[in-house]
Amino acid sequence: MLAYAQIFLKHGYDVLMPDARAHGTSGGDVATYGLLEADDIRLWIDWLDSHVQPACIYGFAESMVLRGCSSLCGPNPVLCGSGGVAFLSFREVAYDRVGQFFRVGPWLGRTVLRPIVEFAFVLCEIQIRLGF
Repeated sequence: MLAYAQIFLKHGYDVLMPDARAHGTSGGDVATYGLLEADDIRLWIDWLDSHVQPACIYGFAESMVLRGCSSLCGPNPVLCGSGGVAFLSFREVAYDRVGQFFRVGPWLGRTVLRPIVEFAFVLCEIQIRLGF
């Protein structure tokens, strides 16, 4: 995301780059790729609105967070738009991550390793009660 931030800064935008849940040095044990993080985005927008009071906020992300934000942020007068690269489903995220691990495309998770991906979803449902 640093490369994107540099582009926005170069064009005169201010940039807030919070550390997402279970990434970097932030708290959290599990990254849910939008299920829980969307509420975090709403809180970041509220914080910006109360501390910086911008006329307009644009969101940009590379994950399912954008999908969740559109439903959880609701009508917010300062949220003027969002964009980025979003996955269509949690399974698409899993397929992509499996492919990244083996340095191939998401096809590996969709085909050969699909049973493992599906088993991982069952474990998540049982262990941390996240519904997919």
